[in-house]
Amino acid sequence: MLTIDGSMGHGGDETFYTALALCLATGRAMRLEKIRLQKHHPGLLRQHLIALDAVATVSGGTVQGAQIGATEVTVEPGEIKPGKYNFKLSTARGVTWLLQTLLPALCTASGPSEILFEGGTHSPGAPILEEMTESLLPQLLKMGPEVEIERQRYGFHPAAGGRVVVKISPVADGLTPLHLHERGELLKKRAVALIANLDDAIGRRELDTLSEKMTWSEDELELVKAKGSRGPGNAVYIKLISQNVTEVFGSVGERGVRAEAIAERVASLAREYLAAGVPASHHLTRRLLVLAALAGGGAITTVQPDRQTQSTVELVGQFTDAEVAMANIRGQWQIEI
Repeated sequence: MLTIDGSMGHGGDETFYTALALCLATGRAMRLEKIRLQKHHPGLLRQHLIALDAVATVSGGTVQGAQIGATEVTVEPGEIKPGKYNFKLSTARGVTWLLQTLLPALCTASGPSEILFEGGTHSPGAPILEEMTESLLPQLLKMGPEVEIERQRYGFHPAAGGRVVVKISPVADGLTPLHLHERGELLKKRAVALIANLDDAIGRRELDTLSEKMTWSEDELELVKAKGSRGPGNAVYIKLISQNVTEVFGSVGERGVRAEAIAERVASLAREYLAAGVPASHHLTRRLLVLAALAGGGAITTVQPDRQTQSTVELVGQFTDAEVAMANIRGQWQIEI
């Protein structure tokens, strides 16, 4: 049984969910220790218990120690059971984290699956749904599986209520290694302010800020009203579509945080990415590293690996015994498995 240090990287949700995804996909049991010790509310929260239960359900495995506040848990996955599932998160957080956890394993299962996720699609501290649908998904499709992700309803923190249906036709003989070295020509850029049950002026302020920071025209800005949302909510994101990759940088509105500050955060991430000239950001790189390790190989050109990326590399090596090489080539970093 592997012993995994949950305090690696930022010691937060990403380390927890990445370890869980690799545990499920490889079938290797783990004891995860020091879970979220550095957080204001350390240990497991409700959304983490739901994720652990989902892993046990999908694999027929067992979980020990799963309780609120626990900082150590043991997971022994069984054989992946493709099928039809419904996972409802009792909090507004975690739909995208849970999707990211289950997707790699189900993409190499013995049969197709369909999952209904209910909960938050746009929540602070979690990837926004567009990072999955617009950025990760196109790269995953290159690796062989057929995957559809349909958002049926937005869900914002704290009301949640989002609905996302994911259909997966796996590749039983394994994922195709992915090589992503060139961004290619920038074909389209878009800034989107997403508003649910709030004054449109909030979104307009965000778009005005993005227009100023990115020096973009009105044609490249879009205000979207989220219909059917159970509660108020706001998110803003930038989508950069290039020949070989699409990148999404987003942030979710929070009570007490000015709309301009949310937009400035997104603009800063997008500007750093454009200046770097690489195809993959930190976040996309980490998601692709998990898939490349399961495929048995691949290479990604990215920005200088940060602490969380280095932790993902370490986790990949622990679960798959993959040898990961990182090299700085003329100011751009190549990570190869």
